[in-house]
Amino acid sequence: MSASNQKKIRKQEREIYRSERERQEALEAKKLRKQTIAFVLVIALCLSIGLGSFLISPIKNVLYKNTIAVTVGNHDLTSVDVNYFYIDAINNYLNQYYYYIYLGYIKLDMATALNKQVVDEKTGETWADSFLSMAIENIKSTYGLYDLAMKADHKLTEEEQTELDELESSLKDSAKSNGFRNVKEMLQSSYGNGATLESYQAYYEICTYANSFYAAYEESLKYEDDELREYEGDESYKYNSYTYAHYLINVSDFLPEIGKDEKHTEEQTKAAEKACKEFAERLAAGEFATVEDFDAAIDAAIKELKGENKTEDEKDDGTETQAEDGDVTDDGEEPEDGEEVEDPEEGEEPEEEEDKKADLKYTSTKQDDLLYSSVNSLFKDWIIGKLVAEEDEESKSEESDKEEEPKFEERYEGDMTVIEYTTGSGDTEAIKGYYVVRYESKNDNSYALANIRHVLVKFEGGKTNSTTGQTTYTDAEKNAAKTAAEKLYNDFKNGTISEEAFAELAKANSDDGNASEGGLYEDVYPGQMVDSFNDWCFDEARQPGDHGLIETEYGWHLMYYCSDSEMTYRDYMVSKDKRAEDMEEWYDDIIENSKYEEKNLKHVKLDLILGM
Repeated sequence: MSASNQKKIRKQEREIYRSERERQEALEAKKLRKQTIAFVLVIALCLSIGLGSFLISPIKNVLYKNTIAVTVGNHDLTSVDVNYFYIDAINNYLNQYYYYIYLGYIKLDMATALNKQVVDEKTGETWADSFLSMAIENIKSTYGLYDLAMKADHKLTEEEQTELDELESSLKDSAKSNGFRNVKEMLQSSYGNGATLESYQAYYEICTYANSFYAAYEESLKYEDDELREYEGDESYKYNSYTYAHYLINVSDFLPEIGKDEKHTEEQTKAAEKACKEFAERLAAGEFATVEDFDAAIDAAIKELKGENKTEDEKDDGTETQAEDGDVTDDGEEPEDGEEVEDPEEGEEPEEEEDKKADLKYTSTKQDDLLYSSVNSLFKDWIIGKLVAEEDEESKSEESDKEEEPKFEERYEGDMTVIEYTTGSGDTEAIKGYYVVRYESKNDNSYALANIRHVLVKFEGGKTNSTTGQTTYTDAEKNAAKTAAEKLYNDFKNGTISEEAFAELAKANSDDGNASEGGLYEDVYPGQMVDSFNDWCFDEARQPGDHGLIETEYGWHLMYYCSDSEMTYRDYMVSKDKRAEDMEEWYDDIIENSKYEEKNLKHVKLDLILGM
């Protein structure tokens, strides 16, 4: 099969995941897709997605089970084996991208056979070809990983082994709850002719070992500090967080009023764009000691623009007034050079300062300590001080096409800029406004991760919304958990206050899944836990030995801060990216070096209709 399918998928992902944050999530999803996860109760998932039921033929059952479809390494896979991978590839894709299919971003018709829908017009590749390519890639990787696991005498974790041992029982329960007479009937309904409990168990076991070995290898990758710094290279800014504020000046505020059925002329639009940009540039030219001062200037300037701070007499006679900050006047002019705004007398408090803050109608949006990956893509280059080289057409050459090392300038608190905001593309591109952006600070995230223990006292009872799945609790139910938690906490404080004592308390009383480990969470990173839990862990004053009591959506938590981790948040992020890249290379090598040969794929269900 050609690689065009994977290119197509990557193109779709680029179209869907616009922002850097979403791109990172897509990379995580890509890593997960590479693991051919055989679902426990995968049949229920198939049914819920709506793949429909296959027509079962006793003759085809024998034929499918005895037809060798592909070989990979020393393994012969029958048509039944390939269908397991093929149907699960479809399920995984639909499970991940159904929302985008529903919105029409991905063109996949549920009512048309997969081999009748073209994905790539240039190659003629169909959705059936695409899903078969995914299945074959998963076959190569799964058996490659399985062989490596067997060679290394890899042992499953206790949880993985238990899941494998209980597979038959789980499938029987699923068959019964879904109205099938037995597991075989359920399997054939979802996977087609030839599917049996025995063959599915074999498929599931191979996938389990493959995924387990993948996870174990990933966990084994450790990096020294110099390796992490080398990996960062010229892109160290990607692991910083930034604080900044921004405000959008809209072009529409500068357009003249017209009739309901009229449209603005091109000249009017161009004039409005020009006026909007000049207005934004004048605001950005102001010097503001704080974001609060910036907000006051924004409020004054926009009120001047909209005529909202004129008296009734001024509105009648057109008298102009100066913006409160003196930074921007209503006619759009900056104060004359050297003109100063009078400050309060020394020792005199600004008049009704708090009241003025409350009266602000137009204020900036402040982003506090935002990871680079989450910074608005329009602002990124400016926020990090990246200089974009400008070349005229005559100076361009083949040499200039070579990638040069990026150049940066230092960004300081209070730096301001104006950034154009457009929508559409090509002939439909339009300037919607200009952002005025103020830089505040940078955080290199070189603080330690947290090692903590906790005891969870869950809320009991509650009422679950059948639509959202959200559970709400009464005050009485919440108070019952609080009372129980306070008793445990008082018992702890009245006894030996130590990490060991807290661990024993957690083992005996915690409702969390890690109770057997004494409620221990190591290397907790910002944002990993729910807000109040996170805020307690990363309080600036937090010290080893600190303990406390907090409430989350799950219940009440007794908290104990064990120690700072040896790993910083920055190193956690860098090592995570490097590990993902190394895993990608390792995984691709397994596929590339796979000894794969197609034999007979005619019994793979390429004409499947998903039938939503």
